[in-house]
Amino acid sequence: MLAEQDLPNLMQELNIKNFTLSNGAKVEVKDVLTASVPSQGAIDRAKDDAKQELQILQQQCFRWLRDNGLGDLIKSNVEVQFGRNEDDKCNAFTEELREKKLYYKRAVGVHPQSLNATLKERLSEGKDVPVEMFRVYMGRRANIRR
Repeated sequence: MLAEQDLPNLMQELNIKNFTLSNGAKVEVKDVLTASVPSQGAIDRAKDDAKQELQILQQQCFRWLRDNGLGDLIKSNVEVQFGRNEDDKCNAFTEELREKKLYYKRAVGVHPQSLNATLKERLSEGKDVPVEMFRVYMGRRANIRR
């Protein structure tokens, strides 16, 4: 509350962008934008009814990114799991992958900082961004650097 509301509002009222404390720490207010795409981990942890909502939202976000030339933000990984007593199969499979110089663990997602930077840039250029779908938060935050 203090870092995102009280201090930024007071500094704006006083027309101050930054200041230095007596201990040398610098206080600076910056515009922030955060957005998100539901991760597979969040989907897996969700209750049944919320799980489906999050899966649909994730696919909508992915579709929008691809449709708007931003599909390269979506990263895919592959993970292969073997059951109990399948160590020999796993060892043979991993050796085959190693020989082919292939390493797998699959997950699909978007790095949050890449998404934030891309959407912030699009918004600053006046381009359309579905802020509700990406759960975009825009505001100001006071940061203290030592």
